[in-house]
Amino acid sequence: MSDFVSDTIEGLIVGMAESLRAAQEQLNATPPLDGWGRPTQQYRIPHLDFEINFTLTHDEASGRQKIKRIGKTDGTTHSEGNAKISGRFVAVPAGDGMPLPVLALRRVPEKKQKPRLVVVAGNTAGELLIGARVELNIDQAASAALSEAAGVRGIRFSDHVQFETAVLDTGNDGTADTVVTLSNRLPDKALVVITAALGPETASLVLGKEG
Repeated sequence: MSDFVSDTIEGLIVGMAESLRAAQEQLNATPPLDGWGRPTQQYRIPHLDFEINFTLTHDEASGRQKIKRIGKTDGTTHSEGNAKISGRFVAVPAGDGMPLPVLALRRVPEKKQKPRLVVVAGNTAGELLIGARVELNIDQAASAALSEAAGVRGIRFSDHVQFETAVLDTGNDGTADTVVTLSNRLPDKALVVITAALGPETASLVLGKEG
């Protein structure tokens, strides 16, 4: 088979693969939380079956092989045969099949305006991650949405929330903790969404002065 034919088939298959990748990226862009701070459903395309039917022609005048374009007649003498290619695109597990990080974030019931947050880092193999670096941040958009639903608007949460340490390294037990201070000027009904990130893995919780 000539390079022209192989390149054409390759282009079709690569085009399908790129479209499948783009579709999965759109699904991956779904925010982990909705406007109310609730976890959103995440989706992944496990596989895609495909079948390509085409007619391969051999031009006896030029000796070239090519995919027949339907409806075209050029007056040349040629022979043709039907062909079919089928296959399946299979999603490769993230991390090339290696265990993925798993992150949990919880609040220790202490002072309402100075809650202690604890992160626990592990992986899907059930192992604790020692020395893992976890970053804490405020989700401004989610915090604003939850607070507006409670009747509080126009808050710049970074002015009212202070982390004792925003970057944590887990210890031998896979955990790390820090204290978050909520200012006296933060309205009582305001809600703050705190996120913890370990690579692509995130966890979140909601804090408020009322509990």
